[in-house]
Amino acid sequence: PKTKQAQELMDAIGFDSTTLVVLPAPSYTVSRSFENLVTAKIVLARNLNIKDIFSHTYLLISKDSIELLEENFSPRGHEMHETNHEANEDEQEAQA
Repeated sequence: PKTKQAQELMDAIGFDSTTLVVLPAPSYTVSRSFENLVTAKIVLARNLNIKDIFSHTYLLISKDSIELLEENFSPRGHEMHETNHEANEDEQEAQA
């Protein structure tokens, strides 16, 4: 997408002020689309912090970013991550 398309998206959803765009991973295309918009800032989900959230009026976040945040910050996400990590270790030991 181009900057014009990014602006049209923001206009269509009514984001008329500062917007924080949260991505799950770096995206050259999305970054190029939003970087020329004075009211938009892009941040990766793994780098998201409370200061960024509170210093913007709107939050535009992808479903993948939400899932990543849940994995990293929710107690359930930590439990799932630990269980997956233990399963991977068991699998590696079995292969050795």
